[in-house]
Amino acid sequence: MTPRRNSGKTPTRSTPLSLAIHIALTSSLLALGAAPAAFAEDSVPAPAADDPDATPAEVLENSEAPVQIAQASGSASDQDEDVVELEEVVVTGSQIRGAGISEALAVSVIDAEAIGEFGFESGDELLDAIPEQGQNFFNEAENISGGVNSARGDIGAFNLRNIGTGNTLVLFNGRRMVNSATFQTEEVGGSFVPVNSANAAAIPLFGVDRVEVLRDGASAIYGADAVAGVVNTVMRDDFDGFSIRGRYTTFDNIPRDDYSVTVEWGNLFNGGNTAVGVFANVYHRDRVNSQDDEKWADSDFRRLVPDDSPWAGDTRFRNNSANSLFGQFDIVASMSGDPYGLVARGIVDRSGEFETYPADDPRCAYAIAENHCGAPDGQGTYRYNLNENRDLASELDRYNVYGYFNHTFDNNMEFYAEANYYKSETNLNRHPTAPFTSVRLRVGAENYYNPFGPCGSPNRLPESVIGPDVPCEGLELIIDNYRFTELPRIVDNDGEMVRLLGGLRGTFGADWNWDTAILYNKSEKNEVTRNRPANTLLAEALFDPTPAAYNPFSGGGARESNIERVIVDVRRDSEAELTLWDFKISNPVLFDIWGGPVAFLAGVEWRDESFKDDRDPRLDGTIQFLSLIHISEPTRHICLSRMPSSA
Repeated sequence: MTPRRNSGKTPTRSTPLSLAIHIALTSSLLALGAAPAAFAEDSVPAPAADDPDATPAEVLENSEAPVQIAQASGSASDQDEDVVELEEVVVTGSQIRGAGISEALAVSVIDAEAIGEFGFESGDELLDAIPEQGQNFFNEAENISGGVNSARGDIGAFNLRNIGTGNTLVLFNGRRMVNSATFQTEEVGGSFVPVNSANAAAIPLFGVDRVEVLRDGASAIYGADAVAGVVNTVMRDDFDGFSIRGRYTTFDNIPRDDYSVTVEWGNLFNGGNTAVGVFANVYHRDRVNSQDDEKWADSDFRRLVPDDSPWAGDTRFRNNSANSLFGQFDIVASMSGDPYGLVARGIVDRSGEFETYPADDPRCAYAIAENHCGAPDGQGTYRYNLNENRDLASELDRYNVYGYFNHTFDNNMEFYAEANYYKSETNLNRHPTAPFTSVRLRVGAENYYNPFGPCGSPNRLPESVIGPDVPCEGLELIIDNYRFTELPRIVDNDGEMVRLLGGLRGTFGADWNWDTAILYNKSEKNEVTRNRPANTLLAEALFDPTPAAYNPFSGGGARESNIERVIVDVRRDSEAELTLWDFKISNPVLFDIWGGPVAFLAGVEWRDESFKDDRDPRLDGTIQFLSLIHISEPTRHICLSRMPSSA
């Protein structure tokens, strides 16, 4: 096949037609001629599931889930009494129904009863309980940097054994799930690479029959994307009845309320030959703001360290930022020899740098405005509390619907169909941003609010402060260590997934089984980050001689700074698609040889996967940052920086 391309930055990847033939030999090595069935899908839960004090992680950690076959002893009649007739077991991994597998693999199986007991409402909650699950940087709780380049929203990324996101194969009813429509860069094997994963949050756990977790590498069976393991969710297809349940959760220490409603309906008719069912869930989670709890309200955690601790007062616990609205500024002109007398007057240091502070700060050396003052650099930066208005958890709404239809014909051929729809909406407040560009922003000499502006400017420092030697055309400044704290960033992240599958399966002859299906799976992510300053707009506003100029000396007042003229909404729209057709045929006992039965499997799969990532023009380089640089008098030059405008 010729790979197709789409309009996004990332090209489509197509997987060509592939043919796989699998032959397995099973030898009757036990005295009774029975081989143990390893990692069977219909395995019983581990004993830990009966322990009321066991945690979900302990249950999965201790669950090997083999089918136990005890050796008999004594008389023949005793043996007959001990014989237990087992239901048909479908062995995960081989795709050969009824085949005996002698390899023992580490598999955890958690069934619907255990899921209900632990109160899991979605796949990401179950994911967090798996002991082998590593760090999930797609999760907003573990990736707090913010910004449209970071993947957030309702995403649970699989990272078994911390081998790396994307190395776990995720199956739904035995077939692949599409990857979440987003990626991010993570360090894997010492290098930074783009990674993505199927979204655990999109997996329904209502109407589930069982979840299987292959906790070890299985690339020999499943392929290269199963290096870390396999997770397979198996849904019920024989539900008969109606149920509705709800859950409401409130918290004592924070103003947060969560609730969910789940509806399950199914019907068996036509003598049990036809089955139809629908499972639906609605979930809401309130946001958790840093100000909701005292211990989170301040990012300087030195106050939480006991006074008698050897780390008392250690600045490594000070996690607030040196970038704040009370920033640092540098005079562009050379200060060699103190040409304007500003060093001698204590206005700037020998490099022409000065810090700004609130008007009541003891470090103040001179007033700049009613609520603002300045001092030579070296007094210590006025640090910003990053937790001033930051959400620790976003507000989340989630909708998930799964439906199925099965019909068995008179010839034992079965038609089956599945449909799954998932949608999530999140809203998140992040800390304000700082300038992000390789070319530092400048405050024009003519800027209306420049304290070293032109003569006649109402905001020029009086001559009694700066002296008579500052030229009447004013001095240009460089912005250093600054943060746009007037408005918090607001991130809206919406996700959607559609999954459709239809197939046929049946048997012929004594032991032949066949199965074929067509799958279409699509995922979308739409993210908008609001209140982000655009560097190009900032450069224009910082050289504005009118009161409409951006004022970096306002001390945090949004009205006084004119921040609204430089903020923009930044978008990132992503889309992932998976189209798959497969056909497989198997026989668990093709014929017998001296070592036991020979099993046979042949399969054909065609798969097409595509990914499209469309980023805002300010992020992908379409809109380039124009830095206004005052090189010499009276000429102003415009310098193109090659750095995309982002903040």
